[in-house]
Amino acid sequence: MSPKLFPVTLLIAVSSLMSVGCNHNPFVPASQLTAAQNHAREMYSQNQQLLASEQSLQMMLQSSDSDKQLLMQQLNQTESQLATANARIDNLLTERNELKDRMGKALAGSPMPVGIGTGVPLPGDQFRFDPATGLNKFHKDIMFDLGSDTLRPETNATLSEFVSTVQSGVATGMRILVVGHTDDHQIVRPETRREHPTNWHLSTDRSAAVILALTKLGVASERMAAMGYSEF
Repeated sequence: MSPKLFPVTLLIAVSSLMSVGCNHNPFVPASQLTAAQNHAREMYSQNQQLLASEQSLQMMLQSSDSDKQLLMQQLNQTESQLATANARIDNLLTERNELKDRMGKALAGSPMPVGIGTGVPLPGDQFRFDPATGLNKFHKDIMFDLGSDTLRPETNATLSEFVSTVQSGVATGMRILVVGHTDDHQIVRPETRREHPTNWHLSTDRSAAVILALTKLGVASERMAAMGYSEF
């Protein structure tokens, strides 16, 4: 009887092993399932990284748009400032031309002897006559130190000779227009700015200084007029 029991026990054991295998998966090995799960996790991680990269790119794009708008605002502001500067230049040129016209009209309205135009050359080597404006200019017109409206001492002899000239002959009835000049550089020294904020102030202060000096030398004040000429 015992020889017949052994095969039955073996079959049960084999059947039990097969039954245990069916509880996991009868078709896919466990190693492949684990690999698939790991791959899924990797794909999910990559997906999250790509999503983060996309969000970062969108933020950069929005930031780029903001920078672009800021640059456009700065460009518009610069263009506005440039337009303002050009307008100021145009105004200065207009004022410059108006000063020239006023100068010519002042000379044209001067009481002149018969036969004399808006101006005549004065005798003496120290003067240079400009027929376009009718003005007599000093050959040596450096009468002031830089940034100053105080006449230099050596100009006394020049002004005395000028007074002697305009107080005699055909120049006796002429009016005298004193035009103060400066260089074309803006005033930067603090000590000069305190007295003359701009070159316009300095130029008119210089012409006034010459008028006062000529008055002291005997020229009637009603014969004289003062003007300033500058670029800044």
